[in-house]
Amino acid sequence: MSEMNRYLRILLLFSCLNIGGKIVHSQWHVENSPTICNLNAITSAGFNDLWIVGDFGTILHKKDDSWHAVSSPTLENLYGVFFLSKNQGWAVGAKGTILRYNGEAWEKYDSPVKSDLTSVSFIDKENGAAVGKSGTIIIYESGTWSLKPNIQRGDFYSVFYTDNNYWFGGGLECVNFPIFKFKGTPTKKSEITENYQSLATIKSIHFLNASNGWAVGSPSIILHYNGSSWQKDSDSKNFSSLNSVFFLNDSSGLAVGMKGTLLRYYKNSWTKEQSGTDKHLKGALIVDGRFYAVGNNGTILSDFFNVTTGNSFITQSTPIPVQDISNNNSKEPSPEFDSIRLSLSPNPCNEFVEIKIIGITGQKPGLISITDMKGQLLLQKEIKTEGMKDNSTILRTDDFMSSTYVLKLSIGEQTVSQMFIVKH
Repeated sequence: MSEMNRYLRILLLFSCLNIGGKIVHSQWHVENSPTICNLNAITSAGFNDLWIVGDFGTILHKKDDSWHAVSSPTLENLYGVFFLSKNQGWAVGAKGTILRYNGEAWEKYDSPVKSDLTSVSFIDKENGAAVGKSGTIIIYESGTWSLKPNIQRGDFYSVFYTDNNYWFGGGLECVNFPIFKFKGTPTKKSEITENYQSLATIKSIHFLNASNGWAVGSPSIILHYNGSSWQKDSDSKNFSSLNSVFFLNDSSGLAVGMKGTLLRYYKNSWTKEQSGTDKHLKGALIVDGRFYAVGNNGTILSDFFNVTTGNSFITQSTPIPVQDISNNNSKEPSPEFDSIRLSLSPNPCNEFVEIKIIGITGQKPGLISITDMKGQLLLQKEIKTEGMKDNSTILRTDDFMSSTYVLKLSIGEQTVSQMFIVKH
């Protein structure tokens, strides 16, 4: 082979790794998994406290940085998992299987259905919902699950609760029905307040708030909700069908799918990354400074959370980002651009966290909001920057459970966000 041909082959190789002008990089770490069963969903119960469910009743728990198989009361496939706190968790699966975690062990819970259940979401300890095949919707109220009237013949794959709205995603071949929204508890079809018409099948829905949501599915679709309607994401690239989506904040998200597909969202752009596997990926999560993806044959992948500079802040225990800066105009901060920044300390915190605002110009009021890792809004309040001592304010965290949270500050047209950890 001539030197020229060898040079051309090298150029071709690098061009194949370039998608949308961005080099695809492989930083994903394969974590030790105690199972070879297919893994279908992952969630967080609090700081450094993660759960995965999968086929044949598989339940995995990560604590102290290692995964362990947990005793399961079923051999049925488990498809969805949700935790309200470290002592309150739910999992659903095949043949109407419902499991509850009581803080010490998983136990079977009475189910009103025999059809497969695929996803579960809770508002609080007394109110939740699960969905499944053949249009199944069941509601949990005051200790009992009950079946609701069938509103569609298709299959539901995802349910998500936000701001007093239930969102349901699914699909049926040749039928337009992938996304529904109910105001409050769904009881009949006439109470649908919003829907999205498409032949796509929605596999996963995740909302940051009532006006910012994402949905992914098949065939190869990404949708964004802007508060009034669902739109196909204009920056979507060619990729396999997707099974799960998760967003930490406005500028950081993850979607996973078939044949090891990994898409990372950062500042209004999706980038396809090398996962190092061709296994189907089923669940996505961003928590405790890491991205997670789980899938077939016991696959568990993780990557450190990359902040604006592309670096990660790593402590001896848990990696957390130093700063996650975003703004409505998606500009990079520079000496010429008056960009506000946040400094949170201590982090992790216990009783309080001091919020120091760097780069304030003028005396505009600001709005602080706190969300958990499931995107639920926990607190929102206005702050006055005029007369603020040392440009800082104190947020009490006594009533927050030990977990990871996202603090978002908006002043004028600028928005900045940062994760912080409460550890009691």
